[in-house]
Amino acid sequence: IPDLSIPKETKPAFNFTVYADVVDVTGETHSAQTYVSAGYVALLANINLPDIVQGDSVAKYTISTTNLNGQFEKANVSIEVQKLKMPERVFRNRLWTKPDKFLFTEEEYHKYFPHDVYKDEDQPFTWEKEKKVFESSFVTTDSSFISFKDLDDWLPGKYVLTLKSKDKNGIPVELVKYFTVFSPETDKAPTDDPLWVYFNSKGYEPGQTVKLYVASAENVKVLYEVEYDGNIIKKEWIDLNKEQKEIQIPVTEEYRGNLVFHLTSIINNEAQIIAQVISVPWTNKQLNISFETFRSKILPGSKEEWKLKISGPDGDAVAAELLASMYDASLDAFAANYWGFNVYPYFSSKWNWTADNNFTTINSNFYNEGWNSYVSWLNFYYPYINNFGFYFYGYGYGDGIYYKGARSETLDQISLEAGGFTAEHDGKKEAPSVNAAKVIVGDERDLKKLPEDLNANQPESLEGIPVRKNLNETAFFYPELRTNEKGEVIISFTVPEALTRWKFMSLALTKDLKSGIAYNETVTQKDLMIMPNPPRFLREGDEIYFTAKVSNLSDSSLSGSATLQLFDAFTMKPIDGLFENSDNIKSFSAEKGMSEGLSWRLKVPLGKVDAIVYRVIAKSGKFSDGEENALPILTNRMLVTETLPLPVKGHETKTFLLKKLMENNSTTLQNYNLTLEFTANPAWYAIQALPYMMEYPYECIEQVFNRFY
Repeated sequence: IPDLSIPKETKPAFNFTVYADVVDVTGETHSAQTYVSAGYVALLANINLPDIVQGDSVAKYTISTTNLNGQFEKANVSIEVQKLKMPERVFRNRLWTKPDKFLFTEEEYHKYFPHDVYKDEDQPFTWEKEKKVFESSFVTTDSSFISFKDLDDWLPGKYVLTLKSKDKNGIPVELVKYFTVFSPETDKAPTDDPLWVYFNSKGYEPGQTVKLYVASAENVKVLYEVEYDGNIIKKEWIDLNKEQKEIQIPVTEEYRGNLVFHLTSIINNEAQIIAQVISVPWTNKQLNISFETFRSKILPGSKEEWKLKISGPDGDAVAAELLASMYDASLDAFAANYWGFNVYPYFSSKWNWTADNNFTTINSNFYNEGWNSYVSWLNFYYPYINNFGFYFYGYGYGDGIYYKGARSETLDQISLEAGGFTAEHDGKKEAPSVNAAKVIVGDERDLKKLPEDLNANQPESLEGIPVRKNLNETAFFYPELRTNEKGEVIISFTVPEALTRWKFMSLALTKDLKSGIAYNETVTQKDLMIMPNPPRFLREGDEIYFTAKVSNLSDSSLSGSATLQLFDAFTMKPIDGLFENSDNIKSFSAEKGMSEGLSWRLKVPLGKVDAIVYRVIAKSGKFSDGEENALPILTNRMLVTETLPLPVKGHETKTFLLKKLMENNSTTLQNYNLTLEFTANPAWYAIQALPYMMEYPYECIEQVFNRFY
């Protein structure tokens, strides 16, 4: 929906954010967002033409035609380049904005202020087009470009490129770019600027020479300085008589870390200050890490041996130490992990000429005493009732989402979905405590139905199938690997059995502080994979759907059986009966490249098990997979400890009554443990408390005091 307050003639583009929530076959929700642009014009055209083009250049300039979202659109384009006729005077920058009403004519104004801008005559779009120097028409592709073959015949000066096309609806599209052409072979100033400079801003290596081209449309003296690490290493005055000059700066090894050149001049009562960085990187301290052996797809639990080669800046083998690690790339969703090692400085300008208090405007202020007298208001204070901290007013959000104050104490039935499972509770006065992402009120027919198709065929045998147990999130961390005489490093490891994408990171270092960093990614997968989607924990009394996803990456459709087995985490005895997991074998059928969801309905018993180990197994012909992991079970009860001191003197008999134990009328209370501790010296309790005080996890003042005293 466009914003109708913006004129259509301005060809605005409107940006929209699209949010998508997708529920997969296991009931897990995945969220993503993207951005979409829409407007009255369906085509964008661009060309990567720089602002300054060297006359002897043979460069190619890429042309792109896309829709508003950056996707390629084929279009018929016509391009022409024209030389502009530059003004004969040199302009200064405006000291104030352009006036709304002109009292002088342009001739009268320039008579008194020859270097100041009257209206827009300093802007290239107002200049007269002198002649056409280039013209071309073609249909764009995803790799279109143009090049100016006769560029060396073009005179130095300002040029304008105009690209014209139409979008798929026939609406005209036009792109205009202004650029400067200069020739290193001539001494003619390419522009009418008071001070102009150009150099190739690539990175320079020792032994190369930086060529600066400095020009002015006036007769001026320019102070030229070269700075390195805060020190001026060269300084000289340069005379420019409406000309262009070339300055050469030889780059030596000691200039690693960048040079800075300064050009300073006063032209027509205006300060011209230019400072630019010449890049001289520490390429002599960079190592190259290449992968001689690396696999982008590996089997979980397999033995792997990768070979990396470390070479110096010249490609020769070096003796280096390597830090290598590989971890589950999904952890980057919480905090992306990257390594950095840069001990060599890169310098920018530390010295700068300024003219802040010169050749500028001064504002005047009108002073009038008492021009706006202030009348103070009388403040009235009213008595108020002291509520003693009691708050009478409720608050909340609409639609019954949240209220503070009165609330419903009973729910007919609550279904909570989180992490791919569903939990149910009978109506109780206490609110259920579970890890929930969504609350649904209703009856059982509102619960999410998950695929539970039973195949009429006889299920395959699921005995003896190896299951994946090593689900570590870190595959390896080797802090001190060393190269051999060929500069090679061998990394041997056993792949964890989690089915995921892995991020490999490496950092190489030599004794003389050469360094290099390399990243890569690999994925563990099988032709048939079963991936459970368990909750983070279970709670006593819950009825849940335990879900899993069977994925088929083979070259054909697969049908088979899958099972869920439950064990006591401490004894590894089967406990499927406690969880009413009698129908634990499910059939599945998955097409090539597709997945199918499975679910098992479980009921968590009360007070029977503290933790379980689940094992899911799937098999189809020669393909099989399984995974095993542990889940804690949280109790709905709270452990309450009641203590009673029993002081008894020597040769004394006393009777103590545990009234809280005897007179407790709770219907849910279960006695857990009764402990009697006796000591002849009460100071022993202080000694027993010392480990707790010493190992307290916080470093606050009172705990530090306890540790010392």
